[in-house]
Amino acid sequence: MVQTRVKKRWGVISWFCFSSSFPEDRRAEIVEWINQGGGEVVEDHMKQKVHFTVECHGGIPRSTDVHSTYVSSHWVQSCLEDGCLWDTNGHILYSPLPCCVPLPGFENIRFCVSQYDDKDRVLLRNLCFVLGAKFVEKLTKKVTHLICKFTDGTKYEAACKWGKQCITAEWIYECVRQGTLRFCCFSIIYVHIHAYPDRILDPLCLYFFS
Repeated sequence: MVQTRVKKRWGVISWFCFSSSFPEDRRAEIVEWINQGGGEVVEDHMKQKVHFTVECHGGIPRSTDVHSTYVSSHWVQSCLEDGCLWDTNGHILYSPLPCCVPLPGFENIRFCVSQYDDKDRVLLRNLCFVLGAKFVEKLTKKVTHLICKFTDGTKYEAACKWGKQCITAEWIYECVRQGTLRFCCFSIIYVHIHAYPDRILDPLCLYFFS
């Protein structure tokens, strides 16, 4: 999923509020992040135009304010760390996840990642934690799913040898959208067909997803 930077500081013109369902005991740290970025949190959003509403994952936005964009605490943190406003459509984790959290079935999954850059790895790790799954950097036989982009590399070859599921990040996003653990239809094959038509598929990949 491609992320888009919005070259703009929060500044004093950016106002934030929390949804009524956002836990009180989690707000202080996020308020600090917002203040560090130059934004401000308002107590009464009915009296002040609010640009962003911070909602917890799994929460259902109830406001009808079309001028306020619902964001997650992960979006706030990423904006502060990178010194810019990320497009809220840049990653599924930037908006409140529409599924139950943790997502049933993910507690039995142990993910490992390969071929993604550092920023995407951090977002994938945080997403997996929110969904209730485990996430490790080192591929072992305890790993159940390898998240990778291409059908090559030492981790991919080892995962195939051990009979592990090889998926792309899109499979996880689709589970979130559907609100349930899906079969691995959004596998590496999906990426190759739609984004890398000229790359040759490994027969092992076809075997695991046929």
